[in-house]
This record gives sequence, C-alpha cells and structure tokens, in this order.
Amino acid sequence: MAPDPTVSGVAHLSPVRATYPAPVTDLPAAGPAPADGVSALCRFVLLARIALVTTMVAAALLITDDPWPLVAAGALAGGAAAGAWLLLARRPDVITHPLPLLAADLTLATGILAVAGAGPVYLAVSCTAAALAGALTGLRSAPVWLALTAVAYALAAATLRPAAGGSPLPGVVAVHLTAVPPLHVLAGLGASAARTALLRQVALARAATAAIERSAIAGERGRMARELHDSVAQTLRGLSFAAVALPASLDRRPELAGELAGTVARAAQTAADEARDLLDTLRADDGEAPFVDVLRQACAVWSARTGIDVDGDLAPLEVAVDARHELVRILREALSNVERHSGARSVRVDLHAGRGAVHLSVRDDGAGFAVPDDVAGLAAQGHYGLIGMAERAARVGGTLQVRSGPAEGGTSVRVRVPRPADVGGRRAGAAGAGQAR
Repeated sequence: MAPDPTVSGVAHLSPVRATYPAPVTDLPAAGPAPADGVSALCRFVLLARIALVTTMVAAALLITDDPWPLVAAGALAGGAAAGAWLLLARRPDVITHPLPLLAADLTLATGILAVAGAGPVYLAVSCTAAALAGALTGLRSAPVWLALTAVAYALAAATLRPAAGGSPLPGVVAVHLTAVPPLHVLAGLGASAARTALLRQVALARAATAAIERSAIAGERGRMARELHDSVAQTLRGLSFAAVALPASLDRRPELAGELAGTVARAAQTAADEARDLLDTLRADDGEAPFVDVLRQACAVWSARTGIDVDGDLAPLEVAVDARHELVRILREALSNVERHSGARSVRVDLHAGRGAVHLSVRDDGAGFAVPDDVAGLAAQGHYGLIGMAERAARVGGTLQVRSGPAEGGTSVRVRVPRPADVGGRRAGAAGAGQAR
C-alpha cells in the first residue's frame, strides 16, 4: 500500500486473527430457582380462589334468603387463602414440603363443607384445592383430584335425591350439578400442565445462565492467555535463548558473554514490567465503571508517572466488553510508546463515535519515525508494539492506522472499532464530554 502523500508515512495494519481455546469447567446451575416458580404458580391459584369466593358470596347475598353461612364460609376461605399467599410470598421454600400444605387445604375444604354445606363457596374451594395439589406435586396429586371428584358426585347425588314428599329438582339444575364434579380433575390437570411447563422454562433459563457464565469464564481465560502470550511469554522466550547461549560464551568470547548477560538482565526487567503492566490493566479495567472513566484514569495515571501532559476530548460512549478491553490495552501501549520513543512533551487522546464505529486516537508532538507500508516493515524495524496493537484491533473487527512525520507534528495512532447497534452510548459531541485529565 502506498503511503499517504500528505504525510511522511502511513500504515494500515490488518494482521491475521488468531484464537486461543481455553478449557471450561462445569458450573453449578444458576438462574431462577424452581421453588420460586412453583410458589408463584401456587400464589396465582390462591388469588383465583379469593376471586371466585368473593364473586360467589356476592351472588349469594342477592339470591339467598339466609346468606350468612355463605358469608362466614367465604370469610374463612378468603382469610385462609390470603394467609397462605403471604406465607408463600415470604417463604417460597415451604413448597418443598407439599404434604402439610395439601393436608391444611383439604382440612379447610372440609370445614367449609361443614359450615356452609355443598354450596358455591365449597365448590370454589374444592376446585382450587385440586388445582393447588396439581401445582404442588404435578400428576402425583391425581388421587386428590379423584377423591374430590368422588366427594362432589356424592354431594350432587344427595342434592338431586328428593326429600320425602318433595318434588325433584329441575332438569337444568340436575345437569349443572352432575357437570360440576369433573371440574376438579380438569383443574388439577391444568395446574399440573402449567407446573410442568414452568419447570421446563426454569430449567432452560438456568441452563442458559450457566452457559453464559461458562462463556464469560472461557472468554476471560482466552483473553488472559492472549495477554500472556503477546507480552510476558515472548519476552521470557527471548530471555531463555540468551541464557542458554551465555555459559558457552564465557570462555570463548567473554565480550559476547557480557552482552548476553546484559540482554538477560534487560529481558528479565522487561518481563517484570510487562507482568506488572498486565496486572495494572486488569485491575484498572473495572467492568462496572463507565468506559470513558477507565480511559481517563489510564491517561491520568500515565501522565502523573511520566510528567507528560495529556488532554483531549473523550465522548461518554460505551462499547462491547471485548472491544472495551482491547481499546484500553491499545491506549496503554500507545502511551508507553510515547514514553519510550517519541520524546514528546504532550499527548492528545480523543474518543468519538461516527458511522457505526468508535474511534480512539492518540497523538503526540514527538520526533516521529518513518512508517513502513505494511506489517512486515514494522517487524523489520522492531516495532512489535504497533503490531500487537493492530492484532488487538483486529480481534474485535477493527483497524489500526499509524501516521508519523512532519505533517502530523509527531505520531498519531488511530483505532476504529465497530459499534454494535445494541451497545448503549451517545454520539460524539454529546453534553458531558470531558477532557482526558
């Protein structure tokens, strides 16, 4: 690629991407607990009971000559349902012991039958008791539904049998009474099906949450592996080569041995510096902090350490997590290059958004250097830091551009990273854009 004619040198770097697989360990299931879902279903059944009982008591007040037994039964049923609802809301884990709950509910239905007879309140309580049994234990509660159905048929038969000298009930009433008992089975089956579907959804949600956590851990391990490979591992490899050659050079070429010893010492110091820089970066990149604050903090710490002024405009943008980490590392590497090579007195750091991408630029007023046209030229000149920065940009689908020379007044490093549509952020120039220090 030919250099830009307006500057002394331009390099657009797009190296080959590399992936580093990392092992993933099993995690315990996460996400909503099954007890919470079943408890919510039971609370829905109890609310339905309160609504049914209230409706039937209101109707009884209009059509019954002596409504007070029904009112008393309704108050008992409604109060008990409200108390059970509060218990399940505060202690959802009580559903892990369903038998006491079922026994208490069947006892309540028996009490309602004794107080108000086989009337509408008992019907509402017994049908919702079947539904509650289905919600608590699923199809295992079928004996409860069948028992309630048998009791309902016995009560219907007793109601349909005319008393001595009495007239039989109208046919339409008889049809309604014989149609009521199967409602217990239907309510139990419906609640059991809802319970099964709910537990399946909870299991899927827990599996999805666990998969996300495993993916996050794998991504973090892969990122750590890349960081170590790109910095400390390469330095240590060079150190090992020098250390292996050192013993053989002590007798044959003492002057070379001295150079190798110096190389070993410098490489050891470089490895220590790179490890410290890596740890500082991992500590500094607080995933909960706004991205602009992380950049501003990195600039402030570097400026305080080196005494080189840093200013610029940092728009309050947010980027994807992987792009966020790579941009922070690119910024730190660019500032490190300024410190080591440029002799600059000031640095400008800018962050803005445009055309579906986030743009980060680092510009210094230093001496600059001759920028080759491709990555091979950078490697030949020993600019491995720039190569690493280009690789970081490429990992998140971005590009790195380096300009240097008199026309630039120093060296500028510009990174462009795609900005996903679902990543929240504000456009460049939004209110609140701050300076880097």
